[in-house]
Amino acid sequence: MPVNNQRIAKNTFALYLRMLLLMAVSLYTSRVILATLGVDDYGIYNLIGGFITLFSFISHALVGAMQRFFNVALGKGDKEEYQRIYSMGINIFALFSIFLLLVGETVGLWFVKTQLNIPEGRETAALWVYQISIITLIVNLFRTPDNASIIAHEKMSFYAYISIFEALIKLGIVYLLTLIDFDKLILYVLLYLAATLLINGVYALYCRKNIPECKYTLLWDKTLFKKLVSFSGWNMLTGGARVLKSQGDSFLLNHYYSVAVNAAFGVAAQVYNAVNMFLTNFQTAFKPQLVQSYAAGEMDDHYQLVSRSARMSYLLLLLIVVPVVFNLDDLLGLWLKEVPQYTKEFCFIILLAYLVD
Repeated sequence: MPVNNQRIAKNTFALYLRMLLLMAVSLYTSRVILATLGVDDYGIYNLIGGFITLFSFISHALVGAMQRFFNVALGKGDKEEYQRIYSMGINIFALFSIFLLLVGETVGLWFVKTQLNIPEGRETAALWVYQISIITLIVNLFRTPDNASIIAHEKMSFYAYISIFEALIKLGIVYLLTLIDFDKLILYVLLYLAATLLINGVYALYCRKNIPECKYTLLWDKTLFKKLVSFSGWNMLTGGARVLKSQGDSFLLNHYYSVAVNAAFGVAAQVYNAVNMFLTNFQTAFKPQLVQSYAAGEMDDHYQLVSRSARMSYLLLLLIVVPVVFNLDDLLGLWLKEVPQYTKEFCFIILLAYLVD
């Protein structure tokens, strides 16, 4: 299975179209949401949402494992094994959802009620955000096997089309947020949950129609379960450390300062996510052939791809970060109606740390 440079280029182009559209919509909606919610409510949303992220690193590790096993099965042409992996993935996410509910409604709820610095009078809204965010995370979990399958099959053009749909939904959320007379913070998380359910349905329909292996069957394979969880172990350590680091920053800022500082940190995180989209989409185009070339034993092609993607990834990141860092004042002024205090400083630190990382 020789490296297909034309397919990589085509997939990269489709992913970049998706990224540019999502980034433009995300930056615009962030501007409107910050202006509509206000600095304090925006800080609450980023703080609570960040706390939920603490539970999500396990799911990201399992997604990486599923995608790897999908690619190996595709490299071997074993469709039956592919379907077993898909079904076991759903079983694992169901178990993880139960675990998430147990922890979230005990330790997590205690932490939100007693340890977070929430402005007086917004405690009830913060609890609404917390509960709805847990449900949204669980809903997202069950999209991941379909998402991993689409990437494994290199159906990158699908992302370009679904991005148009996602962009329209996000713009619709912003419009409804300014139109409906209700608590804006609670309304926002409710609308976001509804959008997540709708997008999940589109993913599921596409996979059932275009990827026959994406069909759930009731089974339990102990050996496959151990392989998936074991392979996820290193990713869990890496993801867990990264999430604890980023969200630990958020909790410390909240403990010693206020949700207004969390709002500034949240805006900086949006800048980081926008830059990260460039790199993630670029690397996603390489991943399927990286794994498939390894599974097929074609190590020369595999190492060539690893080397090429590593060099090009860093150069791409450097070309993006340097001009952004030197023009932060102008970019933030163009983007936001009101720039929270310390936003520039947080952006500068986060982007340089990302470049070093």
